Amino acid sequence: MNTVAAINGNRRPKPYFIPVLPAFSPTSLARRGGPLPFPFNHRGYYDYYYGRNAVWHGMKYLGLPAESRVLIPAYHHGVEVEAVLQAGLRVDFYRVDLQLQIDLEDLEKKITPDTRVIYLIYYLGFPQPVDALLRLCTKYRLLLVEDCALSLFSEINGRPVGSFGDIGIFSFHKSLPLPNGGGLVVNRTDRPLPPPRVGPPLVSTLSHLTGGLLNRFKMSHPATGALLHNYSREVVATLLKVGKVDRTSVANMEFNLGKVDWGMSAVSKRILRSVNAAGVVSRRRENFNYLLERLDLKDRLVFTSLPPGVCPLFFPIWVDDKERASNALFARGIESVDFWAIPHPAVPQGVYAEVDSLRAHLLELPIHQTLDREHLDYMVEVVREMLR
Repeated sequence: MNTVAAINGNRRPKPYFIPVLPAFSPTSLARRGGPLPFPFNHRGYYDYYYGRNAVWHGMKYLGLPAESRVLIPAYHHGVEVEAVLQAGLRVDFYRVDLQLQIDLEDLEKKITPDTRVIYLIYYLGFPQPVDALLRLCTKYRLLLVEDCALSLFSEINGRPVGSFGDIGIFSFHKSLPLPNGGGLVVNRTDRPLPPPRVGPPLVSTLSHLTGGLLNRFKMSHPATGALLHNYSREVVATLLKVGKVDRTSVANMEFNLGKVDWGMSAVSKRILRSVNAAGVVSRRRENFNYLLERLDLKDRLVFTSLPPGVCPLFFPIWVDDKERASNALFARGIESVDFWAIPHPAVPQGVYAEVDSLRAHLLELPIHQTLDREHLDYMVEVVREMLR
């Protein structure tokens, strides 16, 4: 038996590897998930290798004058800000509170005569006051960009996020077991359409696909999987070096104009055909509510309920030391999110205290559709122990 005891008398040892993103299973390729909903069925949908590519092309598509200003939430990943800047625009920032809600009053104060776009981010699948934003856009004659990179399949009052504004941005590999994939949705047709995309390097796609397969194997065979994962990383690194191939990560903060026209890989498109969107939403909501009930963290919760229509990406909790908590979880085989810890350099320091707190203390736990109750029970046990 593993050092981690079995739960509730179950003889099977509990898993102790839980990836932060959904793991790919080759058996899914034999399944047909049925027609995919928005954004995939939208006539103005364009796929990309990265979500950041979609940001750049979306900004170009809007046809804004050079150095127009874009209002962006102070709480962001960073690469989307860089994509906006690389598109020849300028950025200003507005406040986000500790409940991950945008501050409409602060946003309106930041509007200048040069402001042309409000850039909205839906955090972790949860709604924002999009109707109020649309009224602001009408009042000041602004465009609305919806960043749905963290909110695939979420809806507000029965309408999908990404369908309210002028364009919508998506990053599919965060929600689905794809080696790459982002999307741009164009909700207006008065501009020239984005240019054709080009296929990404096959080796880069296959290296990510291999990582997803190994994560799936590690979920059921953690010790053997870890050894195999380390060995395969060395082999892949050697092959990439010998072949002089650039492995393009989908998780870094790099924005490279040389890759901006890359489209989604054929492998990702094939995997998409196996996705059951309703099943993804249902399992994520079920997993979120399960942690909400079992953890019973109260003062450490950002969200105390799950509104209708939300397809949650992660389960966020407050911790005293994010880096230390993340390391403690990783030592027990649980990955967590840490890629929002550093703001883009364009953000003025010390101005957004709540955002600084979010970056330092908000930890996101995985709840994706490839986790079962055994994974969740193990995570509950480890998190409770960590927070004692």
